[in-house]
Amino acid sequence: FGLEGKLGDKYRWEAFYVPTVGEQRTRNNHNIDNLKMAAASDAVLNSSGQIVCYVSTTANAGLFPGCVPMNYFGTNSETKEMVDYVTTVTEFKASSKQHDFGGSITGAPLESWAGPVNMAISAEWRKLRYNVDSNASDNVATGTAACAALRLNCPYPTAPFRYVSNVLGNRPQVSQQVSEVAYEFDLPVLKEAGQLATSLNVNGAARFASYKNEGYDFASKKNISPKFDATTWKLGIDWHLLDDQMTVRATRSRDIRAPSLIELFNARVINPAGVTDVHTNITASAPFVTDPNPTLTPEEADTWTAGVVLRPQFIPNFSLAIDWYQLRINKAITNVQGQNVTIQTLCETSNGTSPYCALIERPLPFSDRSAANFVTAFYSKPLNAQVTYTRGVDIEANYSHYLFGGQFSARALVAYQRELATRQIPELPRFDAAGVVGLPR
Repeated sequence: FGLEGKLGDKYRWEAFYVPTVGEQRTRNNHNIDNLKMAAASDAVLNSSGQIVCYVSTTANAGLFPGCVPMNYFGTNSETKEMVDYVTTVTEFKASSKQHDFGGSITGAPLESWAGPVNMAISAEWRKLRYNVDSNASDNVATGTAACAALRLNCPYPTAPFRYVSNVLGNRPQVSQQVSEVAYEFDLPVLKEAGQLATSLNVNGAARFASYKNEGYDFASKKNISPKFDATTWKLGIDWHLLDDQMTVRATRSRDIRAPSLIELFNARVINPAGVTDVHTNITASAPFVTDPNPTLTPEEADTWTAGVVLRPQFIPNFSLAIDWYQLRINKAITNVQGQNVTIQTLCETSNGTSPYCALIERPLPFSDRSAANFVTAFYSKPLNAQVTYTRGVDIEANYSHYLFGGQFSARALVAYQRELATRQIPELPRFDAAGVVGLPR
C-alpha cells in the first residue's frame, strides 16, 4: 500500500506499508526412529515361543506399543510390518511474517551557484517474525525414560538424535526489528564551465540502522535479545566534460549485511552422513548438526569504484564504459563445519584446545584415540570469520545505427576479474577463485 503527494512546489512525499507472509512445509514419509529401531533390534522368545521385542516382555511395554522385532538376516528379510514400525512421518512448517512501514521526503531546499541541491530524507521500520512447528522435536524426559527401558542399542540421550535424517526441531517465535533513517544529497559544483566541466556533481548518502533481535537460545537455554547498530555511507562524483563526450564517475562506500533471523535463530537441523574421523581414523556415519549463532554481527564491506564513459562525437550513437572496482568484506558470515578435514586437523594439532574443537563432540576425553571415542556429532554454525577481497574491470561498448529502414544495435561486454580471494577463517590459507563461478563455502 502506498501514498504520495506534494508539499508546496519544492517537495514530494511518499509513504508505504508492505505486509509479507511466507510459509514452507517439508515432509519425510519414511524417517527412521532410532528409539524404535533400538527396541526392534532386541528380539527374544516369549513364553509361547514367539519372537517378540524384549521390551514387550517387561513392565515398560507401554513405552513401545506394537513393537515389531526386526529381522536383519537374509535377503529381503524385513517385512512391511517391520519397516512400518521403525519408520515414521516427520514434518515441519516454517512460517514468517513481516510488517514494513516507510516514507520519504524529496526536494531541493537549497540552490547553489551551479543549480538546485537535491536532497532526500527517508525512514523505515520493519519487524519480521519467524517460527518453526515440527512433529519431530524430542520430549527429552520421555525419550530418556524410553531409552532407559531398553537394554541394548540405544544411543539416546548421550547422542540425542532420535531421527535419522531431514529433521528440523521446533523453533518458538523469534523476531527482528529494524529502525532506519537515511539522508541523500546531490550537490552541483560546476555547470557549463567550458570544456573542463559541462557539469560536476558531488553526491552522498548516509544511513543509520538499529537492529533488535529477540529469541530463545538453545545453547544457553534462555531468551536473549542481541542488538547491534550499523552506519553505512557513500560519497561519489559525477563529472561530465568535453561537451558531454566524457563522463568520469567514482564512489567510495561502506556497506553492511546484517545477519538474518535464520542465521541467528534457526531451528537445529540434523542429517547423518559418512565421514572420516581424523582423531580415531575411522570412517563411518555420524550426525551432522547445523546450529544458528545468535552472537553474529553485521558483515562490513569497503567498496571503491571508478570509471569513465566515452561518447565521441566523431562516432555517433557509440559509447564505451570502463569501470574499475575493488571490494573487501570483513567479518563475512561463513558456515564453519566441524566435519571439515581442515577443522578436524586444527583441533588435532592444538591437542584439543582449539576453539574449533567445540564443533566436534565425543563420548570420551580427547586423549582417547580408540574406536570407542568415535565422534558422536559434528556441528556446524555460522561465524563472523571470513574475509573476501575482489577487484577487476568491467567494459561495455554500445553502438546503434539506422540500417535498411530499421534499427541496428550491437553490444559487447567484457569482465576481467583480477582477484577473488577468500580466507574462511584466520587459520586457513587464502584461496583465490578469480574466474570461478561462486566461492567454496
